[in-house]
Amino acid sequence: MNTPLIAITSDFRQQKYELKNEYVTAIYAVGGLPIFLPYSSDLSMIQHMLTCAHGILLSGGSDIDPYLYQEEPIPALGTINPERDAFEIAFVQAALDQGVPILAICRGNLMLNVAAGGTLYQDIYYEHETSIQHEQMAPRDHVSHSVEVKSHTLLHRIAGSDTLRVNSYHHQAIKTLAPGFQSSARSRDHIIEAMENPHHPFIVGVQWHPCSLIPTQAHALSLFQAFINAANKYAQE
Repeated sequence: MNTPLIAITSDFRQQKYELKNEYVTAIYAVGGLPIFLPYSSDLSMIQHMLTCAHGILLSGGSDIDPYLYQEEPIPALGTINPERDAFEIAFVQAALDQGVPILAICRGNLMLNVAAGGTLYQDIYYEHETSIQHEQMAPRDHVSHSVEVKSHTLLHRIAGSDTLRVNSYHHQAIKTLAPGFQSSARSRDHIIEAMENPHHPFIVGVQWHPCSLIPTQAHALSLFQAFINAANKYAQE
């Protein structure tokens, strides 16, 4: 079996592309070959990127411009990166059309939802009543709160559990799901913590950071392994 190429989105600050090493090590851990994606506004270049990729990992990062889901910015909105937003909207929409396997993490989960037609809470503490700390004050490999996994979902089959303990580093969240998507996990304050598209072989988004949890949480490794299996199948087809 050939090694699947996994294209990973990245951030851009002070004239430098940035990507946490944990995304790379997670892909290596399950037998994939990570490649990072520079931004482009050229649709033909985006198509070339997709031609090379067997799977897409949408990484974490800054907030998403609320203009993309027809809202005005609220005072609690954080830093946005318009160039990254524009690239990822076009890239994700093209990837959805082509059926490329997608694993979306934290900001990536939110971008996946927006690109597919959903909306966000710009800040859950400002716009949603919550009793849970979603921006944990703890190491990245610490699991800080629970999520309830919906039965009969792909995530449930992968994780093999009704409840998961996860880490949490977000202040934005999904408000309305994009058409065709379903929630597959929620926190106990009813925030959508994971979503998937049952009409595609593998499109899963999670609000936590499973790449930080691979050494200690079996569900994190299982998620990446399922993603790589889907990428292998896509490559063969």
